[in-house]
Amino acid sequence: MTTNNDLVHIEAVRERGFILYAKDGELRAKKAPKFGTITLTYQDGKCVLLKIEETEK
Repeated sequence: MTTNNDLVHIEAVRERGFILYAKDGELRAKKAPKFGTITLTYQDGKCVLLKIEETEK
């Protein structure tokens, strides 16, 4: 069950430029690139790969 305190923490993490995703039953955070692409690959309903590509403008 998600509480209001959990939602505040999740929003604070997002505001710092991180993405949250679930993998292997854990909630994980990864820093989003300044400019680029994030690809999440799922197999059988589970996240199996996180790919981050950073591009220079």
